Amino acid sequence: MASDPTYAIETAGDGVRVALRGRWTLGQRDIEYRARDLARETSKARRVAIDLGGVEAMDTAGAWLIDRCRAGVERRGGAARVERARPEHEILMRAAHWRDFDAPSPPHGAALVNMLEIGRAHV
Repeated sequence: MASDPTYAIETAGDGVRVALRGRWTLGQRDIEYRARDLARETSKARRVAIDLGGVEAMDTAGAWLIDRCRAGVERRGGAARVERARPEHEILMRAAHWRDFDAPSPPHGAALVNMLEIGRAHV
């Protein structure tokens, strides 16, 4: 039977160790919520170790969600590392690497066009 993605957190000083377990795959129930909770619970830590030793299965979506947590820690100036990853999980983590994208600049005059659109909608 497939097991849902779970994690356990151990705190030590300004760091945490996160032990992931189960199947971190898109088909698993609530994977997005688990990943969101994981990111929230590690948001204050300066150092995060993400232990993948208990992960039964991972797909690109799971790797992307896990790596989003790692990237968030680093974006805030902390240090994060992945530990005990199987070779196939290392490949997925590199391939699914979380990326922040710059939002495209709105075209010149877009504010005026938006105001005209809003005005037209209310007439």
